[in-house]
Amino acid sequence: MATQRNTIKIANPPLDWNQQTQLTSDINIWVTTLNVSSTIGFDTTGSIYLLIGEYWNQKSEIVLASWKTDTTFTVWAIKYSHSSSDSVTILPYNQIKFYWRTVSGGSNNLLATLDIDCTQQFTTYTYTWATYSFFVTSYYRSASTTEESDESDEISILTFNQYSAKKIIESGLRKAMTRIDENPDSSMSWSAMIDELNNGLQEIITRKKRWRFLHKLDTSKTTTANVAYLSCPDDLSIVEYVIVNWRKIDYKTKMFFDQIISGDITSQTWEPQVYTLKDNKVYFYPTPATSYQVTFEYYSLPAEITSLTDQISKEFAVILVYYIASMSAYIRWNEKRWDKMYAMYSKLLEQQVEDMTWYEQVGDAESVEFTSNYWPYFDPTNEDYA
Repeated sequence: MATQRNTIKIANPPLDWNQQTQLTSDINIWVTTLNVSSTIGFDTTGSIYLLIGEYWNQKSEIVLASWKTDTTFTVWAIKYSHSSSDSVTILPYNQIKFYWRTVSGGSNNLLATLDIDCTQQFTTYTYTWATYSFFVTSYYRSASTTEESDESDEISILTFNQYSAKKIIESGLRKAMTRIDENPDSSMSWSAMIDELNNGLQEIITRKKRWRFLHKLDTSKTTTANVAYLSCPDDLSIVEYVIVNWRKIDYKTKMFFDQIISGDITSQTWEPQVYTLKDNKVYFYPTPATSYQVTFEYYSLPAEITSLTDQISKEFAVILVYYIASMSAYIRWNEKRWDKMYAMYSKLLEQQVEDMTWYEQVGDAESVEFTSNYWPYFDPTNEDYA
């Protein structure tokens, strides 16, 4: 059986904050002097690498500059001709190193050192699963000081499985009958599609907040003596229970809670009995007299997708494939395909909501707020109003 060939695509070093100038005259191959607008701000310590042109241009190239004046760089012979006004950008690295590991988190073993492919947004390495299972990469500067960047996150045979952001996006693009643009400023770049994935997650969570696989327990928080509030978990969507000192306390609406506080002329400080939610904080009554452990039992928000290797909850995977398909078709002005893909997305989302919805009480029963002028004064000592 033939060995399966696979590829890793590593993003080239970003250019956003790198010093840049422009050519002031056309140049031909084998030229060793670049005439530029200015070299002010370019590092003069040792040899430096320069990118002539932009990533994804077939004639872009990386050259080593060994000397400069105020308006020229002395470089090794260039391979392509370039036009006046082409950009010249300092590049801290010219290669990418690929390392393999025998086990996850293990020591690095150098596998290959490749020149950065500046004709693309990424540099590609081809390998086989049968030989290697875990990888990390780093950027490398082979001239002079041989500087090397910090290593990347670990890549494994599970990194791009069927639930990875990359696989979800690729599946959606195929259904939309389109593909990613390598231009980073395009509305169809990998970065743009990651943003669309997060938009899809927000749309799903707006439709239904209580997904059982997003149920969490946070036992890391404690109250502070004489402080009436505590910050909620950052990923909180809906509180189910708040447990203080191993005892569940009752939820009160903000109006009822405020009535309790306004009726408390003694400003009691003791173990909390009730709570309400305000400004993404839990407010307690009575105010905690000391430090108590607090447990939040709640439904969380989906984790934000920041990388193509991030994993999508399997319950959302197929739904998001069709969401990406619909958004991709919309961006490409393919209205018929957009309508069809969005209809399928909506259908799958409603089916998933139905499959994961059942009749049960979640959390405390909600109180009814009485706002009539005839509603009697609220007495916090009266058990009938507790």
